[in-house]
Amino acid sequence: MRFTTFVRSVLLALSACYLLGCNDSSPEPVQPQEYTISAPSNPVYYGPGVALSPLIGVPAQLDNGQIIFVDDVFDFEYQFGTSYELRLVTFQTSDGTTYFKLVEVISAEPDAIGTSYIYSDVELTRGSFTEKSSGVFGFFGYSFLCAQNLDCASLVAISQSGGLVEVEFDYTGGAVPITLVRWN
Repeated sequence: MRFTTFVRSVLLALSACYLLGCNDSSPEPVQPQEYTISAPSNPVYYGPGVALSPLIGVPAQLDNGQIIFVDDVFDFEYQFGTSYELRLVTFQTSDGTTYFKLVEVISAEPDAIGTSYIYSDVELTRGSFTEKSSGVFGFFGYSFLCAQNLDCASLVAISQSGGLVEVEFDYTGGAVPITLVRWN
């Protein structure tokens, strides 16, 4: 998850430089701004060939058109299978980098039990599928359970092969809200 967060942060920083224009002067202090955003219930997988590695995350658009990843909002823990409306505020670090911090979760609506999420052409790279603990696996850091009679250990074993798979998760709710029901 840290590598994916790093990639997202690099892409966000590059986007900010492009949109704001990079120069050699010291950063101007940023007045905190407040935004209300909507975040979808499932992450978007951008697939092979994106920047340094495949990218997965929960994008949301600010009022000014800027795209941010909800996964990187401070003081907020995204739950796969739940759509959100959030109030955020910007803050700036001493090095001039601007980030977003959660002010309020306005709404959090879980999907219906059995909602399906299909990801095609998922590249089997470092971190794509992991075993986090006994019976709990990771899909680019998002926790999932494995359906009965499905061999998730084999998927983890080939997760650095460079191949492509299609995976299907179902929303099952609970502490680990999604379950892998199919992969090929």
